Amino acid sequence: MAVRTRFVKAALGLMAICLAAYIVGPPLYWHLMEGLASASASATCPPCNCDCDSVPLLSIPQGLNNSSFTDCAKHDPDVNDDTQKNFAELLSEELKLREAEALEHQQRADMALLEAKKMTSQYQKEADKCNSGMETCEEAREKSEAALLAQKQLTTLWMSRARQRGSGEKSMDLKSISSLIVLRLYLKRYFKQFDTNDPPDPLLGPFDTNGPPDTHSWERSTGKENGSR
Repeated sequence: MAVRTRFVKAALGLMAICLAAYIVGPPLYWHLMEGLASASASATCPPCNCDCDSVPLLSIPQGLNNSSFTDCAKHDPDVNDDTQKNFAELLSEELKLREAEALEHQQRADMALLEAKKMTSQYQKEADKCNSGMETCEEAREKSEAALLAQKQLTTLWMSRARQRGSGEKSMDLKSISSLIVLRLYLKRYFKQFDTNDPPDPLLGPFDTNGPPDTHSWERSTGKENGSR
């Protein structure tokens, strides 16, 4: 039992050593190789010149060596003033262009608003005309309904009286009464063209749209007809 326990401990220790070597071994190897490479390079390469201030950043060829190139980077007050003036002029021109564009947009918006107001007023006028026309049509409809109702009442009255005073004759129906009314209206319009009075009606009496027909003349006419018969 003790031998088996020692064997297990030895196996676990060996596994731990292998795992540590697998994790730590590659970084150590690469660090060691870099150290060896740097040591060999320092032994073969000459020392570097690190005085960067003495070396110019741009080397100009000898044929193009001119004082104007070396003086370009120097501060010139006249050139600086000119550049500032040019920059101010450019800014003022840009502002003027922006202002002109804004004014143009404002004018377009005003014109569009004016056109919209004109169209609105025109539509309002058309709507008022439509409303007045509808009111006129409604009044005409009410008047026509009232006239139709009055004509129906007159027709009913004439038909009832014709049936009551028929003296044994065949009573007139609604169709014949309506035909007489239409004929009477036609004659009334015809005689009005010549500014003459309405012709006497032996059956219904004088036509009056404001009231019932003249029953006395109707009775006289029917009495004469019955006496003659």
